[in-house]
Amino acid sequence: MNRGEEDYLKGLYKLQGVFEEEVFIKTKELMTLFGHSLPSVNEMVKRLQEEGFVSYKPYVGVSLTKKGFLQGEKLIKKHRLWELFLTASLGLSSDEVHEEAEKLEHATSDRVLEALDAFLNRPENCPHGQPIPQNTSD
Repeated sequence: MNRGEEDYLKGLYKLQGVFEEEVFIKTKELMTLFGHSLPSVNEMVKRLQEEGFVSYKPYVGVSLTKKGFLQGEKLIKKHRLWELFLTASLGLSSDEVHEEAEKLEHATSDRVLEALDAFLNRPENCPHGQPIPQNTSD
């Protein structure tokens, strides 16, 4: 999975909020979120659908499958754990960790994710007060 696909899953996860197969996000919302053209959004949605991460209904929108929801949740967890590590362990301010966490989340294996979570004592919130998903096994 490439960074663009991961970013879309993370964005859909944030927009969808909960796992329900009948919650659909309009492609126009994705255009706005990512600043991409409709053809670019449609191409990514098609790719994610082929990989089983989303379901797409023309004129209705895009919905994460269970597989896509779990992957989006895992990406959010990686990002928020890295933000916490960078602030708590390296002393960076919460204002400067987002971009670094964005880079690190894409390079973090499941093994490192588990080690990072354990090292940080399985925290419940990131430095910005957002919840860190706890059950991200697929």
